[in-house]
Amino acid sequence: MDFFNHPYYATMMNINRVIGAWPYQARWKNTAYRCITLILAIVQLAGQMICLVVYIRDDESIILLIPAFLTAIFSIFKWMNNMLKMETFTKLLESIKENQNMYTKKEEKHIFDEYAQEGRLIVRGYLVLTYCTIGSYVAEPLVSCFINIILYSNYTLPHVYPVPIHWYIVDMDKNFHPIWEFESICIVSIMTYSLATDSSFFILLQHARGLFVLVQ
Repeated sequence: MDFFNHPYYATMMNINRVIGAWPYQARWKNTAYRCITLILAIVQLAGQMICLVVYIRDDESIILLIPAFLTAIFSIFKWMNNMLKMETFTKLLESIKENQNMYTKKEEKHIFDEYAQEGRLIVRGYLVLTYCTIGSYVAEPLVSCFINIILYSNYTLPHVYPVPIHWYIVDMDKNFHPIWEFESICIVSIMTYSLATDSSFFILLQHARGLFVLVQ
């Protein structure tokens, strides 16, 4: 079994795989995942930028758009930095394996296991809470759809997207549901950039804490 398939590291490995940021994955897979997620990010940001131009005088749309736009840019920046530092990331992962092989006493193994287990719990809790938050955020527009169905009347609430977007080539109102589904996928994909980087940080931090305990 591959070292990083261990439950302590599997979550970090899998989330980095889906964004093409796992150094032990086949190069063609990394390239494919990077292209797919990058296309989703570009399409989403393009829709936001067009919306910014179209609704530049609409204060409410701008207030909703700017934080989401900056969050997406920040997340993509973290992913790009990870790509540029892939060699360093690989060395850090290799050091985890080397340290595990270096410290072979039962007490030393126990310390590593304790901090690795804590890191796994932190990562899983962080991902569950964050993805639940993202899920509730992207699902908010469906509330108006349910209200329109329940309170069937001549007046219907307007469709609102999680993040204001606009594409000239499609009717944003008539095609609300497929566009909403696509935008939700884009948002989750963009946020996964940031979450994957954070997950790696938590695991590496916990390993470093274990090392500090051993060398004291």
